[in-house]
Amino acid sequence: MKFSRLLAAGLIFVSISAKAGDVIIYDAGLNPLAGIGDNKGVRVLTNGQRVGAIWKRLFISDEAKRANENITLTRDFYKNTFGRDSFDGRGSNVEAVVRLGGNLIDLFGLKQNAAWDGKKFLFGGGESDGLKKFTGAVDVIAHEYTHAVVQFSSKLKYEGQSGALNEHLADFFGQMVQVRTGRGADDFLIGETIISDDLKAAASNKRGYPVVALRDMLHPERGLSSQPAHMSQIPADLGQDCRPTMKNDNCGVHALSGIPNRATALIVQQLGWAKASPIFYVVMTERLTENSQFQDYAREVIGECLHQLSPMECSVINNSFKEVGL
Repeated sequence: MKFSRLLAAGLIFVSISAKAGDVIIYDAGLNPLAGIGDNKGVRVLTNGQRVGAIWKRLFISDEAKRANENITLTRDFYKNTFGRDSFDGRGSNVEAVVRLGGNLIDLFGLKQNAAWDGKKFLFGGGESDGLKKFTGAVDVIAHEYTHAVVQFSSKLKYEGQSGALNEHLADFFGQMVQVRTGRGADDFLIGETIISDDLKAAASNKRGYPVVALRDMLHPERGLSSQPAHMSQIPADLGQDCRPTMKNDNCGVHALSGIPNRATALIVQQLGWAKASPIFYVVMTERLTENSQFQDYAREVIGECLHQLSPMECSVINNSFKEVGL
């Protein structure tokens, strides 16, 4: 990385020439117009190094630091484990914007969200009675990173079962990165650290049992929003005749992901992450198409297993998919 220092108007500037695969963090909290159009806010870190005018270098938020750390962790895990060079496999820079939604009226719900927008990662500032500290949750970071991987590999269409597979794979690899990097419990819980105590309490009172995470892969009915755990539980309005709209969450992409989530949680319980994850990586990046459905997914996972593991181990996978009606 090349540094050059300039003295201008009494301020020291540091110019960093980014190389392919750099992690670049922008902070929306330092720019009142951030989040509007293509405005990313103020660039504050490149590969953990502070950049820009000295006043910016003095105000590096914890969110920016955590985003840099956990995005780097995820990028490096994909590289070291699967040989994938950045999210697109081409070594592109990884850009993220933190603390979105806090400067203006949050018309787009940015403050209470984490997302991949097709070009960069977005992390809201959160609030005390809802969701918080997105950048500190490795499973959330890796979840969004996996959405980017899907965009540049299988390109799963974001509606119905194909969209639910998109969400499921993001959950699967989010949990896998968290566990295999030692950054959290092997509990199949997604986003347990970003839910405020107030929101957990309200959801638990409403549901009549403890709600501790956004989603529970092993027990999909126990997440913040209950999900079906079997094909027979798919609501009629989310079936084959469903027409995707914003109101029905593109025909239930977040709800229906509970079915493949449970199947893969059962698989990992028996085979472990180290044996399971190479199979699912190949399926995600090489075997699926934009219109793949749950049955296609189950067939491809079993088929790839036969290339990597023993017939007995593949029977575990087959039985796990049968357990959820596939």
